[in-house]
Amino acid sequence: MVPPTKHDASGNRLKVRDPNGVGQDCLYDALGRDTQCTDTASDVTQSSYDLAGNKISSTDAKNNVTTYVFDARGRQIKQVDRLSGETEFAYTATGQLESLTDAEDQVTSYTYDDAGTKLTETYPDHVPSSTIGQAGYGIVTFTPDATGRTVQRTDQQGDTCDYTYDLAGRLSSKAYTGHASGPLSGQSHTDTFTYDDASRMLTAVSGRYGNTVTYTYDDAGRKASEAIQIGGQTYTVLTDYDVAGQVSKLTYPDGKEVDRTYTDRGQLAGIDFDSTTIDTRTYDDGGRMLSSTYNNGVGETRAYNNDNTLASISFSGASIGNFSYDWDANKNKTSEGITGTMSGFGFDVGASGYDDEDRLVSWERDDNNLDQAWNLSLVGDWDSYTENASVQTRTHGDTHELLTVAGQAVNHDAKGNQTLIPAILRPGSDPLSMAWDFENKLISADVDNDSVADVTYQWDALGRRVGRDDGTTATVFVQSGQQTIADYTSGAAASSPTYDYVYASYIDEPVMRSGSGGNRYYHRNQQYSITALTDSSGGIVERYAYDAYGNLSVFDGSGTARTATADGNRYTYTGREWDDELSLYHYRARMYDPLSGRFCSRDPIGFEGSPWLLYEYVDSQPLINFDPFGLEVNNHHPDGPEYCRWEAYFKENPSDPGVLVVASHSNSEFFGGPTDDPEKYIPITVEEMAEKIRNDPRFRPHIKIVLYCCHAGKKNLACDLANELKCTVQSYDTKVHLSGGKIYIRPKIVDIGVEHPPIISKPDCPWLHYWNGTACVPYAGPYPPLH
Repeated sequence: MVPPTKHDASGNRLKVRDPNGVGQDCLYDALGRDTQCTDTASDVTQSSYDLAGNKISSTDAKNNVTTYVFDARGRQIKQVDRLSGETEFAYTATGQLESLTDAEDQVTSYTYDDAGTKLTETYPDHVPSSTIGQAGYGIVTFTPDATGRTVQRTDQQGDTCDYTYDLAGRLSSKAYTGHASGPLSGQSHTDTFTYDDASRMLTAVSGRYGNTVTYTYDDAGRKASEAIQIGGQTYTVLTDYDVAGQVSKLTYPDGKEVDRTYTDRGQLAGIDFDSTTIDTRTYDDGGRMLSSTYNNGVGETRAYNNDNTLASISFSGASIGNFSYDWDANKNKTSEGITGTMSGFGFDVGASGYDDEDRLVSWERDDNNLDQAWNLSLVGDWDSYTENASVQTRTHGDTHELLTVAGQAVNHDAKGNQTLIPAILRPGSDPLSMAWDFENKLISADVDNDSVADVTYQWDALGRRVGRDDGTTATVFVQSGQQTIADYTSGAAASSPTYDYVYASYIDEPVMRSGSGGNRYYHRNQQYSITALTDSSGGIVERYAYDAYGNLSVFDGSGTARTATADGNRYTYTGREWDDELSLYHYRARMYDPLSGRFCSRDPIGFEGSPWLLYEYVDSQPLINFDPFGLEVNNHHPDGPEYCRWEAYFKENPSDPGVLVVASHSNSEFFGGPTDDPEKYIPITVEEMAEKIRNDPRFRPHIKIVLYCCHAGKKNLACDLANELKCTVQSYDTKVHLSGGKIYIRPKIVDIGVEHPPIISKPDCPWLHYWNGTACVPYAGPYPPLH
């Protein structure tokens, strides 16, 4: 069923409705630009434009205005947010970003060579009199070769990473060396990478941690196996696909199989583990999940509002409790009601829970035992935090790193990684000390203030955490793409896992854990935070509750408080992994501290992921946003309708390799084909683009399309394309330009090797590599967060 639409004589879409009757009505100016849209919840947004077509203002549904200022060349030079905070941008004569001045007048600046290759990145904490390796140096330096590829990176600490490439331009090694006066002094190691003739990665070897990741591929070029050699053992995960290219089976290292079936529209319909069906799912005509039923007899049913926001989650077969939600006009969650045992742990933010920038500023638990409030700076620093009328003041540095909390010092290294979290932010009386590797990954932690590491971590050459040792137990985390699918005691045979984990559609949606103690089933709220564990008979084993920023409370099945999990569960807030000894969450690229409400290190992809505060957690919108990778906000709910929503965003399935990437120019009216002038293009209609895609030999019915184009959400280009192709289109607004026969996509894209010419994230990134904010790094799948 194609959603009904209505167009005016100029082809502007006046009305769109999905099969559930959800959509919007829009008005347009004489040039065909939408000036006002009203959704089916009667919430109105407005836009205005200058003569050049640049959007110069946007007005949200609460009538708060963001304005944008452009120079004569159409480059944005200022943004004034809804709190009147001004962010300014300056450019070089050749158009590169030269500086960014945030709303608190802190400046990050960049220099380039004559070819436009970035040479330096200077942070606001730079002290002009400092030299490399000293505190306050604050400069990252990039050394390019003759082709513009980075061959050396020197960070603020003076540590270096040397990059080498093979004759095909693929990254073959990264050699790290610690600065003589830094915390990594005397340390050096090299990570190496190999590829097959099709430029698919074969091996990734970590020099520091001594583990090796190996891949094989099927005849269609898809990942067939992924193995890790670690702790004297090899653990292999096999992947099979159905005729539509969807993952149909995962075979775990112990030989157990996870089989997945899909609806005709490519949505997950069922999951089998070890030949037993453990989860079946249904969806409405608009693609929204309606129900999920586990084989332990516990069922979940969802209901939605007329703007696709979630209205309720109801459970049957166990006394988990039901959840209900309220939302404001800007789609901010204003309350969560819970019935049953955990009824006191719902919340309400009241009429003033959000500021004009939609940042959370107050939150109250329903049992009246916890009230929280935040005084936020213009960029999002917590100038003060109030809990139950007790005020805690904080100070911050020039790069917005946390300096003090109620007078207790917070320490960082020269690269901005927290090295000391004071006792006031800890559950006990001891501070937490942390050490970091060359890539800003946590390598050790001292939890009892005796200057001896109590916990150590191991990472692979692809940046995934694959091991943890607490001095008593060393655990290996076996990965399938970006998901931990099994835990092993280090050195254990592949046939003897501690736990196997099974996931549903979303990357952080565990369904079941199998292993010691029997099966455990995960139950979650709207934000994918785990609220209960049940056993094979549907009995509630453990319950969980959270404050606004994810501070964890654990209870037994009857609701009696526990100091920690008694069932070995670490999957909790937003489905991420809780490290109980550290009281931190592992968000893949970074560690997150719920007591400080921020990440412990700067965003690896910089301002592309965290404008304008590099430590900020989900834009200070913790009740509605996700950040599964610790890189950037994902505020489009993974269980929203897979069919076209009016926002032109679609269900995200990061582990599904059955994807065809499409990149194109667009002016919000048409797609565009390349010309000799990278600033111009030949208009291509949606119908013409659909025909081009159908003619691509990789296109199959029901394949998922990942669309990158300028203004992807404007005029519902992605929706039109989805309707034309009768398949899912996952779209992201990007800046796309053509140069030298290659398509460049900003701010970020992962090159997955399915489109020619190469789709890359930065000029001269080799095939099957992507730009992580500092360098071209190998891509091995599945998909990191797409922008």
